[in-house]
Amino acid sequence: MIKINHVNIKGGLRNYGFTLLELLIVIGILAILGTAIVIVLRPTEFNRQSRDSIRTQDLTALRGALDLIEFEGKLLKKVVSDPDTIVYVSIPDTDSSCLNIGLPPLPSGWQYRCVTEANLRKVDGNGWVPVDFTKLSTRSPLTKLPVDPVNTNSS
Repeated sequence: MIKINHVNIKGGLRNYGFTLLELLIVIGILAILGTAIVIVLRPTEFNRQSRDSIRTQDLTALRGALDLIEFEGKLLKKVVSDPDTIVYVSIPDTDSSCLNIGLPPLPSGWQYRCVTEANLRKVDGNGWVPVDFTKLSTRSPLTKLPVDPVNTNSS
């Protein structure tokens, strides 16, 4: 508490300061204003938008790298020979069919393909996208394969 003592005309001391009640009222008003600001700004929404922006940038970079591979005509035989019914998953799993991560069932004839955590982001054809980006005549446009910022099967 801040006290300023002055002598009044009658010769007594007079205290100038904040009472406990005044301080509690000010703190309460600040708490209400802070809560209102948090509700209006919705920081979780900003986090979602940030993750979505990262996802968009990553997909654009991956599409550009795949376009370069296709342009040079150097798609790996591994990718060309794989059927169109494979879903490549960026969630790591020790089983190549993604049996341990609880993904929803696929239609008949379709299958998941996963890689281990150690190989997940490799650009040499062993990553979750089985394309060897190092085969480009220029250096690889990606230093590592992008994955979802959250990257869980629930997301």
